[in-house]
Amino acid sequence: MARNTWWVEMGYPNFEQGVDGFPRPGQVCAYYRQHTIKADGKPWTQKDLAKALGISEQSVIKMEKKDVGLDSLTRRQFLIDTFSIPYILMRMAPKPVSPVEQALLAPAVQQAVHSTIHTVDLTALRADWQRYWTNNGRGTAWASLPEIAAKVGLLYEVLPCSSQTYSVRELLCLYHILIAHILRDQQAFSEAIAHLNRAVRLAKEIAHDELRVNALSRRGHASFESSDMEKALINYRAAEKLLPKVPHYMGGIVMLFMGHAQVESTQDKQAQRQGLKTMDAAANLIGLSGPIDYPSFQLDIARYHLTKGEALIGMGWNKDAVTELSSAQRNPKLLRRTAYSDILEAQALANQGKFDRAASLLESAIVVVKDIQSAVNAARIGKLYTQLKASTFGNNPEVARLTYLLQSR
Repeated sequence: MARNTWWVEMGYPNFEQGVDGFPRPGQVCAYYRQHTIKADGKPWTQKDLAKALGISEQSVIKMEKKDVGLDSLTRRQFLIDTFSIPYILMRMAPKPVSPVEQALLAPAVQQAVHSTIHTVDLTALRADWQRYWTNNGRGTAWASLPEIAAKVGLLYEVLPCSSQTYSVRELLCLYHILIAHILRDQQAFSEAIAHLNRAVRLAKEIAHDELRVNALSRRGHASFESSDMEKALINYRAAEKLLPKVPHYMGGIVMLFMGHAQVESTQDKQAQRQGLKTMDAAANLIGLSGPIDYPSFQLDIARYHLTKGEALIGMGWNKDAVTELSSAQRNPKLLRRTAYSDILEAQALANQGKFDRAASLLESAIVVVKDIQSAVNAARIGKLYTQLKASTFGNNPEVARLTYLLQSR
């Protein structure tokens, strides 16, 4: 009876073995391509991949059947990102070392292998992750992305040989969610979604339903902010299906953002009201649970008020939005949320013609957003500033002050 390959032992499909001790990359690509779903609910085809790569469909067929054209690291990285292929399957991380190979290693090499693979401090890496997450919540962890990426690379390197495979994959999932959160705030939506694709796959591999709901919800949020409401709702509904398997408070996370997407995806007032009811149901769950401080996801009643306020603005109910936003208790440590709140209230006021109060709030938001370098909120500010500039209030000193702040470094 033939011995299983290392990738089968790790739980991956029974791909054919290549000449280098790794699975055939073309076959790996074909498998993950066929399991990647487009917005229309259909899997990627060879024609789709050819269009993305700028090559002929025949070239893709040769690539998948004969591994032609996969010697390019750039192409492999693109395929990994697009189809959420584990790095190790595309020979972008070391393969596991078998017991026989370990016995043949020189003592010095054995020591190096053990120092690299077996002494990685997962507790320290988790503490680092928590520090990055906290720093990003209070400001931005954008400057830390290179070192965060290095830690992710280390985790992928140790994954094949670690005796704590579950813990490594769980931590990788959290790091991918962190990177996606940082990238989304910089409006790098496609890159954020690529990381969330990996997080969803990792969570599924270890049957961690809470992380899977988390990653699906965040992928929905990234799609929402890129104005792709259809994909946003697909992700939220996929998360909703998993709610019976997770603690009830996670329903608050899913339903709040799904309700918002329902409101924004239609102009039908009845359907929008149904979206608001979904958000109110989320508020009930949050109220029963109290503040949710799950790893990589914090949710409290203030976030509900802000999100519902934004939905009401989208419906044109600006007076109601101001009332809703005023119910959100402020936390001065959460700079991004503070700026988001000021921008929303300024938008609702400007829509009512209360330009002076809107300009005052926007001035405060500009200072914070420039400090934390949030591209998502900067875009919101830019849109509102354009509205104020074009209004009858546009030549007033308050708007000139905004112009000065936006132009200054």
